[in-house]
Amino acid sequence: MHRSNVLQLQPSQIEKASKIAANALITDPVFSYLTPDDPELRFQALCWLTSRLMTYCIYYGHVYTTSDLQGVAAWLPPSGKFSNDLLQQLNSRFARKYRRIANSVIMP
Repeated sequence: MHRSNVLQLQPSQIEKASKIAANALITDPVFSYLTPDDPELRFQALCWLTSRLMTYCIYYGHVYTTSDLQGVAAWLPPSGKFSNDLLQQLNSRFARKYRRIANSVIMP
């Protein structure tokens, strides 16, 4: 049995970790509904979103991975002591990014 240690994700690992998370979410029904039908565009949108979420969560010290970077977990602390403004910005930026991606598919 292969054993990996759980470690805090480093900022330099966010790009690779976001690809791992995007692959995990690529067939998720909610993200399938919210993102483009084109698999490559969906993957790009999910990479963008997961990298932003990890960047946000890493600030609070709650992003973990395995020593061989085979998985990733990110969350916000239960204390609720984090900025809702940043969450609203992420939501707004994701909506704008998704609209740009959708427009590029509809009107290339």
